[in-house]
Amino acid sequence: MIMTQIFDILNSEGTILALYQNDKREFYFGAILKDGSGRIFFNVSKSQLFDYYHSKLTLVDVLNNSSDFIVRHMFRKESKAYFKEDVLELLQGGSKFYNSYNNSMKSIEFKAWLDNN
Repeated sequence: MIMTQIFDILNSEGTILALYQNDKREFYFGAILKDGSGRIFFNVSKSQLFDYYHSKLTLVDVLNNSSDFIVRHMFRKESKAYFKEDVLELLQGGSKFYNSYNNSMKSIEFKAWLDNN
């Protein structure tokens, strides 16, 4: 499956969280792990994107509510699969609400994209 990054959602000297789209036009969050050992990709719906932006859901909540049972872990060119329950506590900023991040870390593209979708 081909994943294309649409834009960063959170960035602080590197991407923390980004929005991706696959070749079937489904949306995915790509979230970095706390230990820097790669990125976890999981399906996200448009309503979850809005709820995350409006701080109704944390990143862990979005992952819990994802339709994915198994998530993909990417590090460099290596890919592994994990049960989503096994990575919940490993996500960088997983328990934080979007509005708790400093504005300098937030992407202006995220709000603009939500306003147009």
